[in-house]
Amino acid sequence: MKNILKGIAYVALMFLLLTLLNIIVGDEIGWSKNIIISVFSYLAYLFFEWAFDSNSTKK
Repeated sequence: MKNILKGIAYVALMFLLLTLLNIIVGDEIGWSKNIIISVFSYLAYLFFEWAFDSNSTKK
């Protein structure tokens, strides 16, 4: 349950940061683009965490 909440918090934070960046730059807010980037960045984070974790536990 803790990992699920951690994942949701990561995606939500990334989404908010991307939206804030759109506002600062003055671009139109691309809601779907921000959601897709947030989800894919979290999936990439999970992949690299898995890859390096399994790499460090091998003996």
